[in-house]
Amino acid sequence: MGSIDHPSRFNTVGEADRVEGNGGAMEDRGCRSLEEVDDCPLLRHGISLDTEPGSSDEEWQSDDCTAASVASPPSKLHNLPAAPITIPNPSRYGLDTKLWDAYMTAGAIPPVTRDSLSELDIVKIINNTKLRHDINFDRELHFRPNLDGDKGRRKMQLAELYWDALLAELILRFKNDDVFPSGFIRRRIIESETNLRDERTTIFQKSRLGKMFESIGEILKTLVPERDHQMIDDMLDGKLLMQQVDNKVCDFITLSQRLSRLLKMHCAPMRDEWADHMAKQIEHGVRDLDMNTLVEGLKTLFGTLEAMKLDVANHQIRSLRPLLINDTINFEQKYFSHKIANARIDLAYSELWFMSARNLFLPERSKWRSNGKRQHLSVFFSALVRMLYASSPLANFPQTFIFDYDRLRHLRGNFHDAVCLEICHNIFTRVCHLLGNLECRSSKDLRDSIVSIVGHGNEDQKWERNIPNVAAEIVRHAYRVFGEDTSFNSDFIVQVEGLLAESLDSRSGFYTLMEAEVGRTLWPILEIAVESNLNLSPLDVFDTLNPSKEVGSADDEHSREGLGRRVAHAGLLHWRVWADLLYSRLDLKSADAVVINPTDVMGGIINRDARFNSFEAQQLFTPPSSPSHVQEELSLCEDDESMEL
Repeated sequence: MGSIDHPSRFNTVGEADRVEGNGGAMEDRGCRSLEEVDDCPLLRHGISLDTEPGSSDEEWQSDDCTAASVASPPSKLHNLPAAPITIPNPSRYGLDTKLWDAYMTAGAIPPVTRDSLSELDIVKIINNTKLRHDINFDRELHFRPNLDGDKGRRKMQLAELYWDALLAELILRFKNDDVFPSGFIRRRIIESETNLRDERTTIFQKSRLGKMFESIGEILKTLVPERDHQMIDDMLDGKLLMQQVDNKVCDFITLSQRLSRLLKMHCAPMRDEWADHMAKQIEHGVRDLDMNTLVEGLKTLFGTLEAMKLDVANHQIRSLRPLLINDTINFEQKYFSHKIANARIDLAYSELWFMSARNLFLPERSKWRSNGKRQHLSVFFSALVRMLYASSPLANFPQTFIFDYDRLRHLRGNFHDAVCLEICHNIFTRVCHLLGNLECRSSKDLRDSIVSIVGHGNEDQKWERNIPNVAAEIVRHAYRVFGEDTSFNSDFIVQVEGLLAESLDSRSGFYTLMEAEVGRTLWPILEIAVESNLNLSPLDVFDTLNPSKEVGSADDEHSREGLGRRVAHAGLLHWRVWADLLYSRLDLKSADAVVINPTDVMGGIINRDARFNSFEAQQLFTPPSSPSHVQEELSLCEDDESMEL
C-alpha cells in the first residue's frame, strides 16, 4: 500500500502491484507462501536501503589482482609514479565500445548483495515501524523489489552496467590469452625510461569475479541453516576459485550444479525450475564458450537468491501477521513516546489541530455526547472526515498521522469519487426529466459504466478529462430508460458536458452541496463501525473492517459502506495509539465551544454567525490562501518524512 519515499531496495506493496523486474535478472517473480507454485506478486511497503550497484566508495583493488612478480627491484615498484594509464583499443580484445565502457566504469559489487537484502532479515522486519503499521490495512502486504520512479530506473541501469562489465571480463579472460594467459598472469612490466604500467595490469584491476563469488556465499549463508555454512565456504572459497579461474581450470559446470542442488534443498518448490534453468544456462555457456549465456546464467542465479530471500521474508510476514497486528498499539505508543521524549516529533500543531476542531465540530446531539474520551472521540472523527473534503488540503493533517498520509490521500480520492458519482446520478435524473420521464432513477449499471470510464486510481483530473465520455454515457442511459433510439442529438450531449464541467468543479456551489450530502450519508456508517469496534482487539478490528475478497464486494472501493469502513479503521487505530499520548489530555472545556449538529458537521454546513475562539481555527479548515502558509505546510510534511524509522 502506500510508501514513504525512503531510499530502499525494497518496498512493501499490496495485492494490486506486480514486480517489473530484478535489475535484468528475471521478470514476473511470485513470492507468496513457500508451498505455492503459481506465479504471484512480490511484496511494496514504505522502506529500502540506498544500496545501489556501483555506489561503493572502496577502491578498485581486489585480492586477486596483487602483483606477484616484477621485472625491477621492489623499491622501484613501490615508488612507481601515478602516471596516466594507457587505455587500449577495445576491438583488440573483441569488445565493442559499450562493453569496454561498462568494464571500466561499472560498480565492483553485484546488484544483489547480503547488505542490499539485509532489510528483509527478520530483526529488521520486526522493527520496521511503517510496515508494522501498514500490515493492519492490507491482507496481501508483501515485499517486492523497489524499481519504481527515477531511483528504480537508475538501479536497473546500474545493474545492466554491471552485467555488461562482467560479460566483458569473461570475454577478456576466456577469449584473450594474450591478456590473461594461462599460468603466471600477475605481471607488471615497468619500462625503465617511462615507468608506465602495462595495459594488462589496468585491465586486471577491474576484475569483478572475486567479489561476485563472495557475494553468492554471503547471501547463501542467510538462506540456509548454520550446519550448511561450512559446505558453502568450501564450495565458494573466493581465493581458490580465482586461482582456478586464473589458470583456466575452474569447473563452472560442476559449481553451478552443486549450487542448483543446494538451492533446491532450501527454496520453495516454485523456484526449482529457476535453479535448474540457471545450471543449464551456465553449462551451455561454458561448453559453447558463449559468454552471453554464461552471464545470463549468473543473472538467474542472483535473481533466484533474491527471490528466495523475498519468499522467506514474505512467509515470515504472513506467519507473524496476527502477533504484529495485536501488538500494534503497544509498539507504536512506545515508538512515539520515545520520539516525544527525545523531541523528535512536535505535537504543538497537532494540539492546535484538535482544539480548533473542537471549536468547529463539538456535537450537540450524538450518542457520543457523553463526557470524557467519548466526547474527544466525537471531535476527532468529525474533524477526520471533514478533512477528506476537497476544501481541506491533505497538508493540514497533523504530524501524528505520519504513517497514514498516503492512506488518507487515497481516502480523499475515494471520497471525491463518491461526490462525483453523486453528481452524475443527479444530472442523470435531471436529463430524464428533460426527456419527460419524471419517475427515472439512477441505476447500478450507470454507476458501473461511469467507474469503468474514469478508472479506479486517484489520478489528478481524471474526472475532468473524461467529461465528454461520461456525458455521453449519461445521455445514453437516459434514452435507454426512456425507451427511445440511442441515436440522439449531439448538441444535447454538449449541453450535458457543460453541466458536468460546471458541477464537477470543487469550487462550485453544487459540488459543495453534493459533498455535504455524501458526508451526511457517510456519518451513520462511520458511527456504527466505530461503536461496534471501539473495544475490540486490533486483530478483531482488522478482520471486521478489512474483510477478505470473498467477503467484501468487488466494487467495495466505490461503495459508501466500504469507504466508511476504511475511514473507521484508519481513525480507530490512530485514536487508540494517540488518545492517551495526546488527545485525551486536552481539555475540551478550556474555552467556549461552538456547538454544532452532527449532520451539519458532516455536511459542512456550519453556522456562519458562529464565532471562532482563535484565528487558527479558521485557517486549519480552509484551503491555504497565501504562499507563506503553503510553504509552512510543505515544510511540515518534509520534516515528517525525514524522521528515522
